[in-house]
Amino acid sequence: MSSIQHYTKVATRQVERMVPPADALLRAGATGAMAATVWSVYTQSPLVTGGAMPRDSAISQTVKHAAIGAGAGVVIGTAAHVARRTPLLGLAGVIAAGVGALYLAGRGRKPETSAPEA
Repeated sequence: MSSIQHYTKVATRQVERMVPPADALLRAGATGAMAATVWSVYTQSPLVTGGAMPRDSAISQTVKHAAIGAGAGVVIGTAAHVARRTPLLGLAGVIAAGVGALYLAGRGRKPETSAPEA
């Protein structure tokens, strides 16, 4: 075995350790998209039936939430794979993914303003 073949084999093992198989990423993305879609439909259905939100806007929001959910599912699936393969690095990845999710979840909120007392 030449040195190039040896280094190729070592690099392949390192990549397999860090990146999950494509079918696992696809399943994680699909699961995240389904969960986000169900939640989006659940929260927006009363607004559409009550007339507070147009149907087209609700569909647009649902598609956007599904895409975000798919991305989050892939990130969480990758972090879980790394955590199983390399526990210390996986722990750091899970913490980073959690902090990032909390940041993104709070980013869309407007600061609350207190009403002036009368």
